[in-house]
Amino acid sequence: MTKKPLLVLTALLVLIASPTWGKKKKHVPIDLAVFHNNEGVRQLALQDLERAMWEFKTAAELDPLYAEAHNNVGLIYKYRAEYDPALDYFKTAIKLDPQWPTPYNHVGTVYLAKGEFALAITYFTKATQKAKKTDDKFADAWYNLGLTYLEKSRKDENPKESWKKAIGAMKKATQIDARLYHAHLDLAETYRKLGDWEKAILRYRLAIETRPTDPAPWKKLGELYLEKGDPVKAEESFANARRVDPQSEEALIALGESYLQQQRYGDALSTFVGALKINPKSARAHFDLGYTYGLQGNHREAETSYKKAIEILPDFLEAHYNLGTTYIALNSFQEAIYTLQEALRIDKNHAPSLYDLAQIYDSQNQSREASAYFCQFVKAAGKKYPDQTRLAEGRIKQLGGCH
Repeated sequence: MTKKPLLVLTALLVLIASPTWGKKKKHVPIDLAVFHNNEGVRQLALQDLERAMWEFKTAAELDPLYAEAHNNVGLIYKYRAEYDPALDYFKTAIKLDPQWPTPYNHVGTVYLAKGEFALAITYFTKATQKAKKTDDKFADAWYNLGLTYLEKSRKDENPKESWKKAIGAMKKATQIDARLYHAHLDLAETYRKLGDWEKAILRYRLAIETRPTDPAPWKKLGELYLEKGDPVKAEESFANARRVDPQSEEALIALGESYLQQQRYGDALSTFVGALKINPKSARAHFDLGYTYGLQGNHREAETSYKKAIEILPDFLEAHYNLGTTYIALNSFQEAIYTLQEALRIDKNHAPSLYDLAQIYDSQNQSREASAYFCQFVKAAGKKYPDQTRLAEGRIKQLGGCH
């Protein structure tokens, strides 16, 4: 799961909720303008954006000093991803009521959507500062500030500083509103990246407590336990994810993977078969089934499962690679060469495929091809696979070096 859907969801929540958060301002708008603004809020709740826009613009036309009407026109433009007019209206609202934190927050969401992180941080920070002077309960601005640091971290050479700032902002958000599900989930993911598993577990559990019918945090908690090397607790978590949503194919596959870590191959096989009953087109379930068959030495069954995974997802790199190693196990070297070259078609620097191809050619005394693939492997491997790199470098010398 990527972050982008969460960003969209967050923007939507801000969009819908904000009209009801208007603060009492010094200017008292005329009655008819208030009527049209409120009607716009009602239409917005009904998702009739065109009608809502007319109502908000009517309110702003009737009373040009009515900051909330300008802010709400900006929301509609923001909702339509028309960012320039959205910014114009939000900034007009700020000029009319400089102490109102809401339009600062909305300007921040526009800059975040545009990927202009420095400006987004500036405006979210202003929103939190303005809120302190009012009621100090603007959790969304703190959450959006944290979200911006998380997005920024994706482009940072050293993301840890942004992660720490994201944690600070999101913790503040959950101190204000402890029911912020997405903040707990993002905090858990960020702690996980920093290797602080205990706090990650705490936040996943808070997310579960906040939204007990959602299997996602149970599944993520299970993945964390797998990463920690605790397949028993992982199994419990995946089982809970399945209890919450019995038709969750992902939860079932994850449960099977926890069985794999415990070397419970029979349970894993039946679980992956169960996942395929829910979704016969699951490339991942076919892949996991093939992997399990391979661990049991059932290479023909593994071949069939990997082929099905590739049929569903033709560029499934790991499935091509595992199919290639299955052919090696079956001494079907020509099929292995073809399949591993297919893996390289998807990723020309896939180091395991390069190494295995070199090994196949070397075993067939085809020195020129073996040397070429060993040389490509050493270049692609970098600091990964140190043992194989050492062996490859030694073999390259014996074969006369790279050309």
